[in-house]
Amino acid sequence: MKILITMVLTTAAMLSLNANSATVTTQVQKMSYVSSYYDPSCDNDPTYCDPYTIDYSNDDLFYTFTATWDDVSSILNISVSDGNSAQFTDGYYDDGYDPSGYYMGTSESENVTIDVSDGQINSFLARNYYTDDTANSSSTTSWFYNGNQLVRTYDNDQDYGMYYSSETLSYDVINPVPVPAAAWLFGSALAGLIAVRRRK
Repeated sequence: MKILITMVLTTAAMLSLNANSATVTTQVQKMSYVSSYYDPSCDNDPTYCDPYTIDYSNDDLFYTFTATWDDVSSILNISVSDGNSAQFTDGYYDDGYDPSGYYMGTSESENVTIDVSDGQINSFLARNYYTDDTANSSSTTSWFYNGNQLVRTYDNDQDYGMYYSSETLSYDVINPVPVPAAAWLFGSALAGLIAVRRRK
């Protein structure tokens, strides 16, 4: 039984030191939402396309923000407890052709630029590009984090700029980033190994 416990604790310690993954978990405050829109009618009446803004800065809307990065699969998972979430795979590309070589009319790509140290995510910029040639439309979704601010943007272009919309949702990071979960896992596993050794 002691051997089994030792093996489990050792495995946990080794997993916690996995240099291929990183995370960040912290608290954020929702600050603002800005939506803008353009179509040909805006040329005649610009006020029709004035940005629509919601100021949340005085509403005390606090949420938990979590992001995990797996360097092996190049996958970044993003989650905010208000329901906003996303997943990006760095280097992902779909040219829109099926196995038979038929073009489906759409293409998609993703990229992630990320700064990681000691199992902690310091900053990142992640983007998804989607194009639908059959509908003459394209869209870009991006998430930006730098330790002080978290921003989600969505841009949609239809008919080569004839119709365009943009959305920006901003959060402020309001507290220091806590110790990564991996550090707690390693510490508890190490303590368990010491306890098992002392019992022997």
